[in-house]
Amino acid sequence: MAIVKAFRAVRFDPRKVPDLSKVIAPAWDSLDPEARKAALDRDPFNVIRLLPDGGPSATFSDWLKAQILEQSATAGIFPYMHEYSQGVRKRTARAFVALGKLEPPGAGTVFQLQEPDPAPAPALPASAAGADIEPVLMLHSGATGNVDDLLAAACVGAPFVETTDDTGAVHKLWSVTDPTVVSEAVRMLEPARLILAAGVETYAGALESTRGDGGPADFRMMTFASIDGDGPGALPVHRVIHVADEFDFNHFFEALGGSFDVYPLYGPDAIQGLLDKATPGEVRIVTFIAKPRRCLLMVPKAELPPFATGRSEAWKKLDTAILHGVVLEKIIGLTAESQADTSWLQFVRGVDHCVGTLQGGGRYRIAFLINPARAAQVRDLCLAGEPLPPRAVEYAPRQPVGLLMREQA
Repeated sequence: MAIVKAFRAVRFDPRKVPDLSKVIAPAWDSLDPEARKAALDRDPFNVIRLLPDGGPSATFSDWLKAQILEQSATAGIFPYMHEYSQGVRKRTARAFVALGKLEPPGAGTVFQLQEPDPAPAPALPASAAGADIEPVLMLHSGATGNVDDLLAAACVGAPFVETTDDTGAVHKLWSVTDPTVVSEAVRMLEPARLILAAGVETYAGALESTRGDGGPADFRMMTFASIDGDGPGALPVHRVIHVADEFDFNHFFEALGGSFDVYPLYGPDAIQGLLDKATPGEVRIVTFIAKPRRCLLMVPKAELPPFATGRSEAWKKLDTAILHGVVLEKIIGLTAESQADTSWLQFVRGVDHCVGTLQGGGRYRIAFLINPARAAQVRDLCLAGEPLPPRAVEYAPRQPVGLLMREQA
């Protein structure tokens, strides 16, 4: 059973911090050391200063006492609206922020999205001392009604928090404190099951601190988004690989024809359009090679060589499963150990960045561009206890750090 609670949220006090955009930061796991330093230099009250690995100059309680931060007087649930651009299209993502009960993934309510990254990032700070600074992202499925619509109807007046970030995206959070609405939202979510979609390291750190007594330590600030609703978009993560100098490209092209219908493309400009046109359940993989220059659309044939022993048929229909199990392992000969080695394989976001990585020369010689796992695949596989392959999907854009916070005590 999903246990969700209202809470007294903490925000930057607009009287002391009139420009919220200067003190929030992108999701922690998307920031490299240079970006973290830039955030610290941007404003003396930037939220990164509160995080252990950010070189804090103050504590959460210090900022509350100094009224740099303020806490809401009444516990509430916080509907979240995120207006952003994706290419030329304008999109609006809906979710809500509340406290969720922590439990080990797989124990009944919370499920793992995908298998651990073969090259995991350094451990992330779970939170500032005594506070939740960044929510984890939970996808929910199985609620008894549309919680987003229920909460939206209860939003009255100006947002509790509103800002425009450096990308031009607009973030708005309202405070819904009506006990009847809050109780109904909590009731609607009870039968839901949750998929931990972002903030895995943060969640694991919080889980280690639980006491099992139902107190504050057993709960964590979470952003809840319906997997079938208007939540964050599902984005692909592409792959670039290194091959040895003596790699036989002619043999590679010939071998592809044994498992795929292969169609030559005129160039990389067509890649995104062809991926977007994939129908539900259709796998399309694009291979781009800078030298010798090739751009190929690959559609799997009905019969593929055996791969991924022990996995369900549904899992083996994932784009990433076919790419790793058939193309990388069977055709190219890249072992599981090599696939986990960043000197052989790197994950890359964005078609342009992926293609540019190869065109700029360097170590990586072949790019594979794919679609993300679909919502139905995520829901059906994860809730059956079968996580997706690593980096099968990424949910973005994420809620910034410091937009809304929670005092744990």
